Amino acid sequence: MKNDKGKALHQLRTLGGKNKESMSKTMKKITIIGNLSFSDEQIKRLGSLGEIKTLSVPCSAEEWSRVAEESDVICSDGSGLLENIYNLKNVFVTYPYIELGNFDSKKLEQNGVTIANTRGSNRDSIVEWVIFMIISLFRKFAFMVNVTENIPLEFNQSLSGKNVLIVGRGNIGTKIGLV
Repeated sequence: MKNDKGKALHQLRTLGGKNKESMSKTMKKITIIGNLSFSDEQIKRLGSLGEIKTLSVPCSAEEWSRVAEESDVICSDGSGLLENIYNLKNVFVTYPYIELGNFDSKKLEQNGVTIANTRGSNRDSIVEWVIFMIISLFRKFAFMVNVTENIPLEFNQSLSGKNVLIVGRGNIGTKIGLV
């Protein structure tokens, strides 16, 4: 996840769209909202972009609006963000997830709000789940989940030497291929 946060910081430095020049000249106030754990290096890199302020999650729409007015960049854990996203104006928002939920990107653009996620941040946990499911299905673990009596122990085949077809060469499929 450390590299994915780095990607978000790279996106922050190289903002796309018509706000790029105006935001890069004025980007001075960075607000970290919620339960985000940045490494010392990441905090240092953020600090090189501007002044950092850390807050707990704002409770009301008014608080969210105030935070947005006082910030050029909001790094949010997502708590309360979706409910208050249309109250934000002229701010770059990043969050450490793949998906925040449904929102009207045209309305956000009209409000001067740019949203960035951390594509690939869930890759490792998804790969682990896929490997677990492959082993579970191959070893027939599902049959044993709700067993109420002794069942004979079966020795199943090993996965060693088996081939797996991976459909898709995206973030997750590529990582599964490496495992």
